[in-house]
Amino acid sequence: MRKLQTRQFAATAGVMGLVASDGGATWKSALLAGSTAQALRGTLVVPDGRVGVLSDLVRVNTATSTLLASFAAQNVLARRPAGSVRTSSALNKALLDLPIEPSASDLSRVALASRGAAGVVVADLLVQPGGLDEEAVDLLSEDVVDPWVSGPQDVREGVRELLRRLDPHVPDFLDAAWNQVVTGGPAASQMAANAVVEAIDRTLRAAAPDAEVLAAAERGELGKNATYLRGGKAAPTRRGRVAYILRSRPGDVKMASSLVESMVTSTAKLVEELQAGKHSSPLPLVLVQTHLVSAEALLTHLVLDPSED
Repeated sequence: MRKLQTRQFAATAGVMGLVASDGGATWKSALLAGSTAQALRGTLVVPDGRVGVLSDLVRVNTATSTLLASFAAQNVLARRPAGSVRTSSALNKALLDLPIEPSASDLSRVALASRGAAGVVVADLLVQPGGLDEEAVDLLSEDVVDPWVSGPQDVREGVRELLRRLDPHVPDFLDAAWNQVVTGGPAASQMAANAVVEAIDRTLRAAAPDAEVLAAAERGELGKNATYLRGGKAAPTRRGRVAYILRSRPGDVKMASSLVESMVTSTAKLVEELQAGKHSSPLPLVLVQTHLVSAEALLTHLVLDPSED
């Protein structure tokens, strides 16, 4: 049963705590995606058969915002990392930019981005001092993890096949991490974090080879910040690789590149913390699961064009 008490807490104590804190503006900005998503109900004309996608999108953003609000209320001096704030802002803009009559692919893209953003939030909060509210964590399981894991498997399997064609090791990394989570293995947290970074970077390199990205950037097709100098020579940035992969969907580039950068940066920081033994006890499995689900959603966003659904 949905925990109404937690939602009320997020809407009252959490927000009031934000207003009173020095970092209030930062946290309030990050919470906008949740309130924006909820406002979409009753305002959009949803295509037949896609009401469930809108409901899923709303639940994911509400669960993520609830986690943020509860954390901020209990840790009023904490500030969110800039990368995660950028992701939240980009997601909120994507939600605001949905047309009144969105297509099925419009809803699918934003729903995938919403799930991806949840993983960034989890990784960011795990490296900050302070605890997480148990009821808010339970909402992640109910609204972010369970629908993805227990839902129709054809999309997940289809994405794994696409990833396998790009790099046969990527699905193996994800499967090994999930196996640790399912069995409650002692290395679940670190294996999942390593798998997320490895799977994303391998997919980017395979789907957007250096030579092709550099050539497209030279033609001016990938926008700003597509390359950087490495050893005196041009090399693709992650944003450049994302722009190349999504060149047929240019409207997705900003959101996807923000998610990729934030996910990799936040996860790398989490790996450092785990390796340094800064977490005295294993992370709650639902947080590890959220991280993996978010990585899968992000990879799905990159390699599967929802308009072809």
